[in-house]
Amino acid sequence: MASITSPKVQQAFKVPDISKNTVILDMGSSLSIFNHLKWFTEVYPLPVPVTFRLTTGTSYAYYSGKVELLIPFSDSNLIRFVIKDVVYSPDLLANLVGRDILINARVSWDFNTNFLYSKDNK
Repeated sequence: MASITSPKVQQAFKVPDISKNTVILDMGSSLSIFNHLKWFTEVYPLPVPVTFRLTTGTSYAYYSGKVELLIPFSDSNLIRFVIKDVVYSPDLLANLVGRDILINARVSWDFNTNFLYSKDNK
C-alpha cells in the first residue's frame, strides 16, 4: 500500500494551476459566474443582487451579462459559444460555466478529448 506522502499519491491529488483566466465546467451548478469584465461583451445591472457561497464566505453579484468563448469543437475547428445571463463576481478565483448552459444548448462535453459536441449532430 502506498504512503499518503509518496510522490505518486501526491501527484494523483495535485490540483491543477488555477488562475483568474481559468474557465471550469461546473457540473454542480446551474449558474455561470465570471470574474472579470474583460470576458463580457454586454453587462447590465441585476434588479436584485445574486448571493452565493464561496469557500471564503458569502459573495454578492450586482451585474450580469453575455460572455462569448471560442471553444474547440473538433480536432481543427473552434466554435463561438455564447453564454447569456452570466453573473459577474470579481471575488471568484476562476470562471465557472454551469452545467445547465450546456444542457440547454444541447451540447455535451467529451472529457476524453476536451471537445464540445452538438447533440443535434450539427
